[in-house]
Amino acid sequence: MKAFTATLPLILICGCADDAATPRIEVNLSESRSGVLANAMAALRYKMAVIENNIANADTPAFKRSEVALADVSYSSVSLPGSELAQGNGVLVTGVTREFRSGSLRGTGRNLDVAVDGRGFFEVKLMDGSAGFTRNGRFQVNADGKICTSGGLLVQPEISLSQDVLDLSISPEGLVSGRTGSSPDTTTQFGQLQLTNFINPDGLLAQGENNFRETPDSGPVIRGNPGDSGFGTVRQAFLEDSNVVLETEIASLRWAREQYDLLQQLMLQR
Repeated sequence: MKAFTATLPLILICGCADDAATPRIEVNLSESRSGVLANAMAALRYKMAVIENNIANADTPAFKRSEVALADVSYSSVSLPGSELAQGNGVLVTGVTREFRSGSLRGTGRNLDVAVDGRGFFEVKLMDGSAGFTRNGRFQVNADGKICTSGGLLVQPEISLSQDVLDLSISPEGLVSGRTGSSPDTTTQFGQLQLTNFINPDGLLAQGENNFRETPDSGPVIRGNPGDSGFGTVRQAFLEDSNVVLETEIASLRWAREQYDLLQQLMLQR
């Protein structure tokens, strides 16, 4: 993650009219003002882009909002007669954190929509063959009869449905079963939905389309069935909404834009 730093010019005036022996000292960094303001504006543009992405995905199932992490930059020492001051060097964008707080569950009436109620992720096979993880349970069946995501990624472990399936049931514990045209009077078990979890989900790496990858920061994947200790259950015909609160995001975006406009004005005054 590229870090942006923003600093503010420091103008210090030290002196006393009653003490002619004390020199008047000015520390004026205004010559670097353009670069300072440009860096600060770059940091704000980055922050606004993250907020705008949150807003854009407010209706994306199971989307998890992101927030820019800020920290003050290490301080510099400015020496004055009889004292030494710490000069703040601005703000540092240290990265982006993902908030994995669950969204509300919304009934859809569609039997291939599955929401995780509690902790856990569905595991999918990414295009490069590696493992991906998602909470977006808007599933479908591909041409081979296998359950996959709306983007075509196969759910792991693979679950295949009969071509003549009449109805489908997914229990809270993830058991996938139903009736088929060839055996309408009996229940056929098609497979078991599993869940995954991590010691630190915040360490997962976003891949787009609501998919994540394991990283050293997330810790290794932990697998289990819905309802097992440490895992939530699943709810058929439900989807998890995003955890974006539009009112909060809009207020944050408005405040960031006001800061940005102020910096633009200062830039014009240089």
